[in-house]
Amino acid sequence: SRAWSEILRAWYRYNSLLWSGTLLMKGMASYRIGRRLVVERATGAGTIRRREYYVQGVQHTLDARAGSFRSLLSVARGWDLPGEELPATAGAFA
Repeated sequence: SRAWSEILRAWYRYNSLLWSGTLLMKGMASYRIGRRLVVERATGAGTIRRREYYVQGVQHTLDARAGSFRSLLSVARGWDLPGEELPATAGAFA
């Protein structure tokens, strides 16, 4: 139908401008497929930029010997949140 065509066009219109890929994160059992994820990252200008993604896949890895728990996330439709650039603080990414 024409309504669905408009919905699909709006959804895919800006795909070339959106981020996608995989993110290796500190393990958290709360990561879920279908949820949004906001990631903070440092910029070269000494500020923090926030980016939002849609989570498409989650894989957890636990290494009991090394004492590490990691989550590998497959993400899509990532975009920088507008107006969210914040001053970086010491220890923000520790």
